[in-house]
Amino acid sequence: VSCSQIDLLDLRFDEAWDVAFLLDVVEHIDDDVAALRNAAQALRPGGLLFVTVPALQSFWSWNDDVVKHKRRYSAAQLSSAAEQAGLVTLDTRYFMFLLSPLLIVSRKFKQPNLAELDHDAQWALVEKTHAVPAAPINGVLAGVFSLETPLSKLLHFPWGTSLLGVFRRPT
Repeated sequence: VSCSQIDLLDLRFDEAWDVAFLLDVVEHIDDDVAALRNAAQALRPGGLLFVTVPALQSFWSWNDDVVKHKRRYSAAQLSSAAEQAGLVTLDTRYFMFLLSPLLIVSRKFKQPNLAELDHDAQWALVEKTHAVPAAPINGVLAGVFSLETPLSKLLHFPWGTSLLGVFRRPT
């Protein structure tokens, strides 16, 4: 397996890959459809593209501003962007459903005034809020999150803080 850091808007691959992963990438790009189109062109016919993005505009917070997200996606919006790029949607699924109430509560009560913080202070806040919690708390959270995988085989969650899309380049 090889990993590459590339410019999706200047991708110079044509039918080079069977599978590609864009994990928390396209929400940072102004022209997400162009990025997905270029990724599709880099896939061989029938190739698969796995995409994860932050989900649902209603979850937007100061964190999205600091990390320079352009948007959050609904399942329909991600599918639409992929289909405009020439891809076929195989599946879209929300995840982080079971932990989303904690995110809502934590962001509702911890809304910093970014205008009062310089760049370094903003990033220090991101690092602090993204730190792994103490072992007992992390164990409980990991246990809750681990329930999602088997449950997601039985049902599609109606929302989550993240979204997975699986797309195929037509043959």
